Amino acid sequence: MNKVLFVVGPTASGKTSLALDLAPKINGVILNADSRQVYKGLDIISGKDIPDKAEFVKTENPTKNKKYNVGYYKFNSTPVYLLDLVTPTYEFNVYDYLDITIPTIDKVIGLDKIPIVVGGTGFYIKALLDGIATVNIPQDKKLRKRFEGLQIEELQKIIKKKDPEKFLKMNESDFQNKRRLIRAIEIAQYVKKVGKREGKIAKLENMSVLIIGLTATREIINERIDERVEKRITQGALDEAKKLFDNYKNLSEQVKTGGGYRDLFEYLKGNIALEEAVEKWKVTEHHIAKKQIVWFQKDKRIKWFDITENKFEIKVKKIIDKWLK
Repeated sequence: MNKVLFVVGPTASGKTSLALDLAPKINGVILNADSRQVYKGLDIISGKDIPDKAEFVKTENPTKNKKYNVGYYKFNSTPVYLLDLVTPTYEFNVYDYLDITIPTIDKVIGLDKIPIVVGGTGFYIKALLDGIATVNIPQDKKLRKRFEGLQIEELQKIIKKKDPEKFLKMNESDFQNKRRLIRAIEIAQYVKKVGKREGKIAKLENMSVLIIGLTATREIINERIDERVEKRITQGALDEAKKLFDNYKNLSEQVKTGGGYRDLFEYLKGNIALEEAVEKWKVTEHHIAKKQIVWFQKDKRIKWFDITENKFEIKVKKIIDKWLK
């Protein structure tokens, strides 16, 4: 049976480093699963860490979407796919992720290599593994524009009225996320109009999957985040934000609200001082890491490893070797 390896966990847990170490040992190819890193120009703040002299190698687009920039960067000898897929103005979503990732995984397997899906965007990973019944329900741009200006409390009332069942299933994170609330309203409207919720569920099928999860205490993860933010400021994060801010009006919501980008944009708008923006960026990343931990801990398929444990990588390699046999 074909095999797919996943490396997941909170931001700053060392997922990419581990994957890059494993890839040449297991004949692996890395596929990005970070919702910010799919964007061109979101390099430093999102933490792509592309090697200085790495060139983007274009490959054939296996989808009908001509807006995808399909190819890979080589990190040393390892190809890394699904970086720089779209421009910062493109509203990338989970449908797009499945659309490009599933055929890319098939391609990698066809080359007799092991796909290693690496990232912290739990929604994308869950969609790959389990599918999402509503993924094919199209976006309603008019509806989104109409509701974008509403407050979260107003959106909560609307979804409660339109889809009480969905309302009761939403968690606290869903309640406080404007994009998710609008999407829930969008789906409710579609179901009322068309009369059904589920479509064809796109997901990985007939695959042997191993999910490696990296973790540490909240204090250690937060320390690593703070160090990384300070490093990215010295690497030119502000200049990156300025380039994007020049086209702020046309940026996608994912970019405008992305961790680090939103905070530096507030500085560039003149709303806060740079020092405050940097501190807010750190706090934003802390919150993201907390949400990622909560999300992934629900998945009992994940094999967890503490990154502070001495030589934990050896244990990871052993469980992978056993899985590959």
